[in-house]
This record gives sequence, structure tokens and C-alpha cells, in this order.
Amino acid sequence: LAHAPSSFPQGDHASLGGASWAGYAATFTALAALVCGTLYQKRFCSAMDLRTGGFIQLAAAGAAVFLPALRFDGLQVEWNWTLILASSWLSLANSIGAFSLLYVLLRSGEASRVSALFYLVPPVTAILAFVAFHETLSHAALAGFAIAVGGVYLGTRQSERG
Repeated sequence: LAHAPSSFPQGDHASLGGASWAGYAATFTALAALVCGTLYQKRFCSAMDLRTGGFIQLAAAGAAVFLPALRFDGLQVEWNWTLILASSWLSLANSIGAFSLLYVLLRSGEASRVSALFYLVPPVTAILAFVAFHETLSHAALAGFAIAVGGVYLGTRQSERG
């Protein structure tokens, strides 16, 4: 987490890297919302059309962040191709693609098995960064990735007993 924007109260910094408590609170609130939404989706909305569900989810998220964005950022945008391409990627791949895949997986499997796949995000991200940006992968990181992949395998495999 980077330093809080100047519109946040000053002196609200944690000792870990100067990140603000407001940033930590927002991160954990987002995590809790994702978990609650995933469990709700699995329990009550398994048969919902993915396009309808995605629209409702993104509309609710947009409504929830509109007022804070207006208050802290003023909704001023400096348009350029980097912003447009990055926003397009985040919108299409992360929001629409990833959440559609999540919902498809939730329809066909248990929520606990699907959520275990989130542990694969750091290894896949690091490997993509290695390929795309030539970042280095340490032996400790590779060992950690192997442990994560092994844990996901154990957590998601079908029981042979039942």
C-alpha cells in the first residue's frame, strides 16, 4: 500500500512502510465483501445469468465507491492511452473475465474448493512478471510457490472415500 492521498487525515500512518490505517481498513473491508459476496452467490444465486449478476455486482460496486471517489479524488481524469489500455484490461480481464470464471466455478463446485484457487494468484502473478518483465524468482519464492500449489492440490482434490 502506498502513502495515503493528501486528502486523508495526516498522522494516520501505520509503522509498516508508512501505509495508512485507512488503507488497511479499506483492504480488509474489500476482502470481507468479496468473501461474503462469494458465499452469497454460491448459496442464493447459482442459477442467475452471469451477465445479469455481473451487471448487478458492478453497478452496486460503482454506487458504493462513487461518493468516496467524488470526495477524495474529485473525479478528475487525465486521459491518455496508458490509462485507457490499463482500464480496459482491468475491466475486461479482471472484472468481467475473472468474476465470470469465478461464478462458473462456483456453480460447478464447492465454495471452499473454489476459494482455495485464490492461493494460486501470487505464484501465477510472479511467473507472469518473470516472463513479461524479466523479474527474478528466488529459490525461496519457488519453494513457497511449490508449497502453495501443493496446498491447493490437497485442498481441492476429490476425496477418494466418498
